[in-house]
Amino acid sequence: MQQLAQFFAATSRRLRTLGKVISHFFRKGKLGLKLAIKIPFLVETDWNRRR
Repeated sequence: MQQLAQFFAATSRRLRTLGKVISHFFRKGKLGLKLAIKIPFLVETDWNRRR
């Protein structure tokens, strides 16, 4: 349970920085959209690998 809490704390930190990056890319255009679609999958696979 504590591991889960730590994971979510780390993820929320990462997601916050990713959010900044994504919003930056959104101003640039379609590239940001592709990244925004890929990132949740990357997080998901990373999480599955740890378990």
